[in-house]
Amino acid sequence: MYIQGGRIDQLTKLQYFKWEDKFRKQKPYSLLMQAPDGFPSVNYTHESGPPETVEDVRGREHEFTLDQHGFALRVQDLPAIDFNGEHVEEEYFPLVRQLIRDECGLETEIVIFDWRLRSSGPRRTEHGAAEYVNLADPQLYLRPAVVAHVMRPDQTPNAARRRVLHHVPERGEDLLNSKRFRIINVWRPMASAVQDCPLACCDGSTVRPEDMVPVDTVRSSVVGESWQVMYRDYYRWYYVSKQTKNEALLIKMFDSDKARHGLTRRLESDCPHTSFKIDGVPASAPPRESIEVRALVFNHG
Repeated sequence: MYIQGGRIDQLTKLQYFKWEDKFRKQKPYSLLMQAPDGFPSVNYTHESGPPETVEDVRGREHEFTLDQHGFALRVQDLPAIDFNGEHVEEEYFPLVRQLIRDECGLETEIVIFDWRLRSSGPRRTEHGAAEYVNLADPQLYLRPAVVAHVMRPDQTPNAARRRVLHHVPERGEDLLNSKRFRIINVWRPMASAVQDCPLACCDGSTVRPEDMVPVDTVRSSVVGESWQVMYRDYYRWYYVSKQTKNEALLIKMFDSDKARHGLTRRLESDCPHTSFKIDGVPASAPPRESIEVRALVFNHG
């Protein structure tokens, strides 16, 4: 831990994709469904990187933007909401749409297609590597994700296209011809300020295409593709110390804008992110409980 001008930087080891020569011939995959007997549900592993500094953005939140860094922190009051049921869609989704429109334009079309609850405490769903958990059930509290990744099975260009066609089949082709198409996640704590397992975001401008490995993510209803991240010593990682429920992180997962995606050496349109443990957090500290909402975002004009 380093305290600089009120900011609390953290020194920690993050988890990364472990490259193996077999991936030259066999694509990495993960089955998010019941695997056949004797068939491995995943064919890759992760490894710890060396100690890295995760910088606190406190006091300079305005410096970070979706287009330049792949993430942005925005303030929005969160009223009392029951996050266990249909109240999420009725009461919380409108707040998410407002956040995205404030950031991306009032005429933005938004299709929310998934949401996820996570907890580092007793409400989390415990499961081993061989156990099946229905990830299609958004009311399960999953454990914080502790591997550097570009979240979920829809972040490569081909998979992003499939995601649109899957969720909006009647208008998918027209939407894909929009001036700009993005996938944006909105992440925030639900109650107490985060003391442990905060979310770290990697500055997308420090990540190169060759640092990312495409991984098939197989569900019973759709086959997606996500990015896993290999360790490099030039990444810049950031987090929000003691992030509150009134502070939302907008994280860009995909961007069709060719000026930012596919024609440069950097990946400003992708934001690797991961949770990490903070040393010295007292056992009495409240667990981290968070909600993440995933949205397809279209700009037509």
